[in-house]
Amino acid sequence: MEIFKKYKAIWIILIAVVIVVSVGVTIVIKGIFSGKFYADSFSEKGAIENSTLSSWNKSYSYLNGHITKGIKVKDGEELTINYSSEVKEGSLKIVFINEEDKEVKNLIEDNSGVFKYTAKSKGTCHIQVIGDKTKGQFNLSWK
Repeated sequence: MEIFKKYKAIWIILIAVVIVVSVGVTIVIKGIFSGKFYADSFSEKGAIENSTLSSWNKSYSYLNGHITKGIKVKDGEELTINYSSEVKEGSLKIVFINEEDKEVKNLIEDNSGVFKYTAKSKGTCHIQVIGDKTKGQFNLSWK
């Protein structure tokens, strides 16, 4: 018992750290299972990516899985997304998910185009790229 008294401050800090980490892990796990967080899972080969705060361009010789990028929006903000893609093999889907985590549109119904969306509230919209053993490229920009 003497060791606990001698290092009382260290034990208190250790217990506080364990509690904070436990709460953090719980929040992340709940967020993932409720759809609030997007966990990417993909494999790729021969990929070249250029990504900024307002664009996402990628070419690849193989892409399988899903990759997600977030776009912060304000209430009533109009978001304009320019998109184009080229699929040489496999299939590609690029989905726009609104700030309420609802799938709004598959942007690759056409090979290229412009999509406009007005945010209903402040939050984060997402663009999710879903490749099924695909080869090709995509280009996205927004403002």
